[in-house]
Amino acid sequence: MSRSSKLAPEVNRALFVKNLSYNVSADDLYDLFGRFGSIRQIRQGIANNTKGTAFVVYEDVMDAKAACDKLNGFNFQNRYLVVLYHQPEKMAKSEANLAERQENLEKLKQEHAQKTADDPDDRTSFKRKDSGMSGMDPSKSPETATPKTRDFATTNTNTTNRNVRNEKHDTNNTKAAVDKSSSKMTPAPASVLGESKHKENLNMLRRMKNMALAPLHIGGGAKA
Repeated sequence: MSRSSKLAPEVNRALFVKNLSYNVSADDLYDLFGRFGSIRQIRQGIANNTKGTAFVVYEDVMDAKAACDKLNGFNFQNRYLVVLYHQPEKMAKSEANLAERQENLEKLKQEHAQKTADDPDDRTSFKRKDSGMSGMDPSKSPETATPKTRDFATTNTNTTNRNVRNEKHDTNNTKAAVDKSSSKMTPAPASVLGESKHKENLNMLRRMKNMALAPLHIGGGAKA
C-alpha cells in the first residue's frame, strides 16, 4: 500500500499560496518552502489580480503535505500566509462564479444609469414621498411656522405661573383658618368675668334674704 493512499483526496504536490508580500522574491520562496523537501517549480503571480499569490510544486506529495500543515498561518515578512492544496476544478468554478457576479453587477449599474438618465427627478420625488411632504409648501409647514421649542417654553411658563398662584391661594386660606381658630380660643376680658361674678353674688344674696323672711311653719297651727 502506497503512502498516498492514506491521504485525503485533495492532497497533492501543488500548493496555492496567498497573502504574500508584493516585495517577495522567488529566492525567498525557495528558501522558505525548500525546508520541507525538493521543489520542482515555483510560479508567482504578476498580474494585478494575482499579485501576492504563488504556486509551489513539490517532487513528493508528502513534502507538500508537511509544508501545507506547517506554513498555513505562518507569519512571513509580516504577513500571515494562506497555504492551500491546488484544486483546479474548484478554482475554475470559483472563477466562473466570480465572473458571473461581476457581470450581474455591471448589468445592474447599467440599468440604474439608464433609469436615472430617463427620469432625473425620480430620486427627488422618491425622497419626498418617503418623508410625506410631497406637494406641500415648506413655508406653510407647521414646524417652520412655529418652532416647537417656543411652544414648549411658553407652556412651561404658564404652568409655573399657575402653580405660584395656587400656592399663594393655599397660603391665604391657611392663614385665615389659623386666625379663625385663634379667635375662638381667645379668653373673655376681665370686665366680662367680673360682671358675671357680681350678678351671681346678687342672686345668691336675694335667695338668702327670701329664706330669712319666709315664715316658719311648726306642726299644724294656723299661720300668724
